[in-house]
Amino acid sequence: MAARDFDYMSGEQYLEEILRQAIRFEEESYALYTGAAATTKIADARAMLEDLAKQELGHKKKLQRLQEQGVADLTPVVNTSEAQDLRLAEYLRIPSKLDAKADLQDVLLLAMQREKSTREFYVKLSELTDEGPVKALFALLAEEELKHKNWVESLYERLVYQEF
Repeated sequence: MAARDFDYMSGEQYLEEILRQAIRFEEESYALYTGAAATTKIADARAMLEDLAKQELGHKKKLQRLQEQGVADLTPVVNTSEAQDLRLAEYLRIPSKLDAKADLQDVLLLAMQREKSTREFYVKLSELTDEGPVKALFALLAEEELKHKNWVESLYERLVYQEF
């Protein structure tokens, strides 16, 4: 959907479109992580990828609940933690997609980029949203995506950098 299309939407339609996009991001991340978990032979990497997939499903459920119940019934969310950004995704060459020859390093690089992009999406949504529970939800999701990015970058450091 082009940006100009949003000019003709009501606030409710706008929120609905944002939620559809956010749910799609979560579904794509889930598919990436479950697929990667199924192919890796490294037990702790598989466990981490499965955990990330589970968390993405949790994000999807939060967004679907907002979609179904609307803003009026949304309970305010309080974020009490702060994740560290290792910033590896900003400096490493990231594959644009995974192919049949992709290895764990490729999966981790793509996962870093996905978490970075999804976090940026939620940060922007939080910035564009008025104070209240929806803004708090987007801020919380942005923080959770940063935690995911940190986990993936930490795993990358442990598994890939140790080879050098």
